[in-house]
Amino acid sequence: MRGRVCLVTGASSGIGRATAEALAKAGATVVALCRNEAKGNALVEALRAEGGDAHLVVANLAAPDSVRAAAAEVLERFEALHVLVNNAGVSFMDRRTTPAGVELGFAVNYLGHFVLTTALTERLVASAPARVIHLAGIYHRKGHLDFDDPWFERKPWDWSAANAQAQLARVVFALELAQRLEGTGVTSNAVHPGAVLTEAQKDLPWYFKALIHTVMRPGFVRPEKGAAPVVRLATDPALAEVTGRFFDRAKESPTVPEASDPALAARLWAFSEALVGARADG
Repeated sequence: MRGRVCLVTGASSGIGRATAEALAKAGATVVALCRNEAKGNALVEALRAEGGDAHLVVANLAAPDSVRAAAAEVLERFEALHVLVNNAGVSFMDRRTTPAGVELGFAVNYLGHFVLTTALTERLVASAPARVIHLAGIYHRKGHLDFDDPWFERKPWDWSAANAQAQLARVVFALELAQRLEGTGVTSNAVHPGAVLTEAQKDLPWYFKALIHTVMRPGFVRPEKGAAPVVRLATDPALAEVTGRFFDRAKESPTVPEASDPALAARLWAFSEALVGARADG
């Protein structure tokens, strides 16, 4: 991976940090995109202490203007971009929204990555061969894209449904991006890393976290193991031309029909452009 520039969102902890560490050890130049500057600096310092080439870019994925500024910074500081890992994610039991009224989980988990990826697409194409990896939970299979009431303003709030909707959006985007970038040398795949103990669970109620750390704990893995399939998609030569797929950990896995529905994908793309107030040509 020497000479390869890899950007990882949400790199300060969990799967993102483990991915950044693995890529740095493989010789890549790691660009850590983090919301928390202090945690991001701590990661960069740790990677550099181990001999890695690491850099920090600060951005709030819930704010499109912040993401655009971060993308502009990446384009200014780095002449190439070979790997983009859309890892950052959050989960809230209560309903939260951005100042623009977008449900916060959808904003961070999907929309911010849509803005970032489309802003960096031209650089990825110019740097080809390149890869985009989108982390997405297996529970996207239970998701539904409700364009009429996406933020649960009229229907009762359901944190599980909201999370599944955002995860489905990530998969739809991953597969649609693969179609739009066909023939460019840039691949786009989605991956479920498994059940991983990360900071994404920090906003869950205490009783739910207690359940995860006791009864459910045997089914969860450490971030390093969760990062393994992500790192494989970023580095394995055998996967250089694999695109438009969904992986359940190390194995390619079928997804729901909605994930590869071109009409739904086109609608989501247009919906996303309208939300962020800019045309995004993938």
